[in-house]
Amino acid sequence: MKNSISNCNNCNNYENLQNNSKLFIRCCDISNITNEEYQIYYTYATEARKQKANRYRKWEDAKRCILAEILLRDSFEKFFEKYQIKNEQMKKQQTDIDRNSYFDFFKMEHIDILNKTRKTEEMITKDIITEDIVQKDVWDIVYSKGGKPYIKNVDNFFFNLSHSGKWVVAAYGSREIGVDIEKIRQNSTYQKMAKRFFTEEEQNYIYSIKDKTEQQRRFTRIWTLKESYLKYLGVGLKKDLLSFSFQIKNEKEAIVCDIENPKPEVLQFYSYFLREDLEEAYMLSICSEKSDIQIAYVCK
Repeated sequence: MKNSISNCNNCNNYENLQNNSKLFIRCCDISNITNEEYQIYYTYATEARKQKANRYRKWEDAKRCILAEILLRDSFEKFFEKYQIKNEQMKKQQTDIDRNSYFDFFKMEHIDILNKTRKTEEMITKDIITEDIVQKDVWDIVYSKGGKPYIKNVDNFFFNLSHSGKWVVAAYGSREIGVDIEKIRQNSTYQKMAKRFFTEEEQNYIYSIKDKTEQQRRFTRIWTLKESYLKYLGVGLKKDLLSFSFQIKNEKEAIVCDIENPKPEVLQFYSYFLREDLEEAYMLSICSEKSDIQIAYVCK
């Protein structure tokens, strides 16, 4: 059954959306979100998200959970505004929240993660979340059998969320995508996990260098690549992590070898190293069909 977006009056814009090959990755630093601000965001979250947040024992985990949905809502609105397409349920009269409210913290910056340099360019100085974005009847998120989330009755919009430490990431576009971000842990547990979950080829990649810090970085890269692939497929941990293996091409790209996937060449895998200091290093990996990827940094 076709939904309201696929029945939109502007057919040219809808065709542009279908043919669009660009994927967007928004990385949000939530380290400066206060408890007071969190409570305001919490009130706008869906009941399902609130229940999920309530199950966390630590406030930092609950904060990541709630902010992930808020970032997704804002991203969803921006995506369809770009193609001048509106969900029928989102055509209600828009009323901006007070511009002095807590919702004007989204500021976009270009980030060149690969070269580890941040080039700041304020693209939107007042990025206001509107009432339309937070209408609960728009946000009916359903899950596939493998647990992958989709927005009900919305075609041609795919998304994936991930969070770790101070980062919340929303990946979205008109094609399937999987994303994972992990903080690089400074401990020796990676050796046991690599032995249990990584193929021989992947382990050789990790241990081909003696430096322990680099080994941990390489382990985290393989781990996030595997997670992003599973999230792209929408199968979760039902798929054996040893049933596929990654070959690292260079500092950014990788390819997967999976006998259950007859056409791995249609996929692209990218990894990005986020590092501000020795204590705050992260690895972000993306799996998608071949597309242009635009990465943006969102901060408070």
